[in-house]
Order: sequence, then structure tokens, then C-alpha cells
Amino acid sequence: EVDDDDDDDDAEYGESKHDHAHQAVCCLSKYCCPCLPPCYKIGNATVIIPPLYEKTFRYGVIGPHWPGLVFTFGLLWSASYYYTNHAFTSIGPISGGICLAMTTICTVLLCAVAFGDPGMITPEGQERGAHGNGVGGKYAGLPTDGRDLSDWRYCDLCSIYQPPTAAHCPDCNLCIDGYDHHCPWMGTCIGKRNMKAFVSFNLSWMFYLFYAVAWVSFGPMVASGGRGNAAWQGHAGNSTDGTGDHNITGNHSMFF
Repeated sequence: EVDDDDDDDDAEYGESKHDHAHQAVCCLSKYCCPCLPPCYKIGNATVIIPPLYEKTFRYGVIGPHWPGLVFTFGLLWSASYYYTNHAFTSIGPISGGICLAMTTICTVLLCAVAFGDPGMITPEGQERGAHGNGVGGKYAGLPTDGRDLSDWRYCDLCSIYQPPTAAHCPDCNLCIDGYDHHCPWMGTCIGKRNMKAFVSFNLSWMFYLFYAVAWVSFGPMVASGGRGNAAWQGHAGNSTDGTGDHNITGNHSMFF
């Protein structure tokens, strides 16, 4: 009996925690965009832009662990600010522009992962699919559609049929098609519908990190033979080789 009570307490605490997260997101959404309809929950996820989600059934939803997403955005933007500023001031506009471009690409991909539907399966979606309407057609676990249901499983928690690649996520309290894992840094699940964006985001930030460390941090020092950024930048327009020609390395560094 004690174990059952403890389990009930843990379940109530988990529901309360997700409810608080949902309320916080709704308050923020209402404050930022008061013209939007009220947000609502699907499992433990929150639809923060109802018109967009109801039109596309793909974007405008956020997972329950959005504080982790806030941290990820903060880490990306703070590191990008440092390296972009360093690139513009110590190397040149091209290096700074590359940093800005990579920051934009990483931000767009992160938004696609975090604010996109990872593959949520809902009874409403299966009902739409059963009538041949909407994106839920592939989830229609009904014998009348003629498909083989031998590999499909019924989820008692969600009251839906799971495709063979789906699994129930206890964090999102939803069945996710193509479920891979629940990522606290993205704040949501990684599944069939956001996996490509997730992989692209990881490849992008790893390339950006390699570029920032290898070139922005140490490239000028290596190119100048360890004499520092001042030597790399040179004195364009003042340094000559005795024949009146400007120092090529200095001029080149001021551009890149």
C-alpha cells in the first residue's frame, strides 16, 4: 500500500509539474501575442500557435521541457555573440558574416525541431485519417482500410493504435511515430517528423563549433606564426616592403 501511495504521489507531482509548465507557456504566449487564440494541451505538449498548428498539423507546438530549450537557445546565442564579435573585430567581415550565417542556420533548425510536431498520434488524428481527411491517414488503425494491422499495437494510455515504429513517451504523455528519444535540450521528443531537422541541427552546430574554435579562435594566431591578432591584422596602408608596395598579409587579413 505504501508503494502504491508513493506511485500516486509521484504521478500527481509529475502532472502538477507539467501543468505549471503549460500555464507558464500559455501566459508567455498570451503576453507576447495577445491576438492569438488561447493555447491548449495535447498530452503534456502545448500548442502555442493554434491557427498554425490546426492548419498544418506540424508547427506551432512545444514540448513539456521548454526550460531546456531556453537554455539551448541561450547557449547558442551567447557563444555566437562572442565568436561573431571576435570575428568582425579581429579578423574581418567575411569571417564575421560566416558566423552570422551559421547562427541563423542553427537557429532556424533548432526552431524546426523544438516547435515542430515530432509525430504525435492522437485519436483525433486517426479519426481524420479514417475519413480520408488530414494528415492522419497513415495512422488510421481501422480494419476497414484494408491494411495489415498485425504489427500495430493498441495504447491504453492514449486510446489509439500505434504504428510499428511508434512508442509511448511518458514525458510527453503521447504516442510518437518513429520515436527515437525524448530530448530535454530540445524540450520535446525526437520522432519521425522532426528527425531530419534534429540531425541537421546537430551537424550544423558541430560544424559551427569547429569553425569557431579552429579558425576564429586560433586561425589568425597560427597564420601569423604565433604573434597574435595584432600581427595578423597588420598595419594595412602603413607597412611596406621598401618598394612602396603594401604588406599583402596585412591587407588580406583586414578583408577576411
